[in-house]
Amino acid sequence: MPGTMISADENRFALLSVNADEEVSFQVMLDSALGHLSVNQAQDQTLKGVVTAVVAAFMPVITNLQTTVNQLQRSYNATNSARDVLQDHEFRQDELEQYSKWDNIIINGIPESEEESTNDVVIKLAKDVGIEITHQNLSTSHRLGKPRGGKPRPIVAKFVRRDVRTSILKSKKELMKNPASRKIFIGEHLTPLRAKLLKKVRE
Repeated sequence: MPGTMISADENRFALLSVNADEEVSFQVMLDSALGHLSVNQAQDQTLKGVVTAVVAAFMPVITNLQTTVNQLQRSYNATNSARDVLQDHEFRQDELEQYSKWDNIIINGIPESEEESTNDVVIKLAKDVGIEITHQNLSTSHRLGKPRGGKPRPIVAKFVRRDVRTSILKSKKELMKNPASRKIFIGEHLTPLRAKLLKKVRE
């Protein structure tokens, strides 16, 4: 006797949608599916028996796979949580580091000399952009890093007052008016993270 055809509307297996965040056992899904079979859908209980026997043979493997998937999901969630905490910590550290640099400027392109005073260099540069400052306006200044074989290292200058630093940054375009200073660049003293982000933006 030919089997009864099951239409799409009668297919109750479509009800077995599982949320990825829930741990639903395969046995529960199977029992639910078999419970929706009726005599009209399967002429006798043979179908249930065959399906149950086949699934029972594979149940240990299925259970182990399900356990592994659940463990991986928990591990993935824990890793994401730890990553978020680490990123938050890094951003907070970056904010503190940047705050300590707010009174600074960084100057690139000024040739080095063995007997130079970087404070004098900064004072002269400020005068070139129309800002008169003295040694009392400077907290400290120095070259960054080790000598680079003839290539001038940048100068970091820290000012006593932030408004002096801001005035120099606002006037840096004045350097472009003098051909001798067009290769000199004044900018904010950024943290490595912010400098990297700025470089990407400019690219």
